[in-house]
Amino acid sequence: MSLADLISKITGVICVPDRLAHPSGAVTLDLTGYSQVDDFSCGAVAGWAVVEAFDARRGFRRFYERCGSTLARGTSTPRLARALSESGVGVKHLRHRISFARLCRAIDDGFPVICSVDHDKRDDSAHWLVIYGYQTRPARLFAAGNGWMYLFGASLFGEHVIPRRMFERMRLTGALICWGKGRAGKIRGLTKRA
Repeated sequence: MSLADLISKITGVICVPDRLAHPSGAVTLDLTGYSQVDDFSCGAVAGWAVVEAFDARRGFRRFYERCGSTLARGTSTPRLARALSESGVGVKHLRHRISFARLCRAIDDGFPVICSVDHDKRDDSAHWLVIYGYQTRPARLFAAGNGWMYLFGASLFGEHVIPRRMFERMRLTGALICWGKGRAGKIRGLTKRA
């Protein structure tokens, strides 16, 4: 068990609010970012940022339990997708062709995208994060949950801005395009900041 896991276990704190970038000239969605405190709850925390954006009345603990995050395996794609669906969020699972342009189109439609990425491609440990925005000049994506605890205004272990070239070198193991389920099955997106 890591120090982060021990702190989370003792305090009962799984995630903390995280300040997200919304620079001028970028297209971003209006959602609150969170950073995980432990080493294995990134899927549940990324999912929660999306659930809360569509329906702030939902409860984190119930969503977290639905995700079934474990120390050994984190959160699986099927469990995260099911937890999102049970919490009123529609999901389309992408396994292939997850391009910069595809993510930009989803953001333009108001749909955040939860991605599973392997930052260093050296092992099978993936990390979940939420793509909530993009900019074309310079070409980059904005990610929530890409840093472990944003403390005193500076991320300790990651950045919220992913340059396009870096994104294209990452190994994406899957993506979930998310939308709100409105009345009568109406799809709704989040408010964009432009």
